Amino acid sequence: MNLVQAGYNILTILSIADGVVDDSEKKIIVDFIEKNYEGKFDIEAEDQYLQNLVRDKRVEERLTEAVKYFKDVVCMDNRYKMLHFAFDLIVADGDVSDEESELFSIIGNHWEVDMDLFFQQKREEILTGKYKPHEKLDPNCIV
Repeated sequence: MNLVQAGYNILTILSIADGVVDDSEKKIIVDFIEKNYEGKFDIEAEDQYLQNLVRDKRVEERLTEAVKYFKDVVCMDNRYKMLHFAFDLIVADGDVSDEESELFSIIGNHWEVDMDLFFQQKREEILTGKYKPHEKLDPNCIV
């Protein structure tokens, strides 16, 4: 696994958690990955691999692997930014499924983020109109 693949896996697994993946969602993920990380991998092959994991109910295992890899090679600031982008992704359709929430919490917990506090801050941002979409990651903050 490389950083591009780990980032793509994290975001794609979150996006397929609600059972619906559309082309616009995939484009947002690919654009984010291309803007923030260098490296290549075969997206079509990865999508097929992830679909097989969904079928075999092994998505959480792959997410955990990707999250751990990401934690090992990216600084905390960029992990927070990725977490914020992932949040943007799961709330974009206006409904967060239980599966999305559970997988999202796995990410934060592995990255040692207080998820209760994170969700509380996001709720307050949304309610007060201060919610801002994700930020670009710092390329100097990758180990």
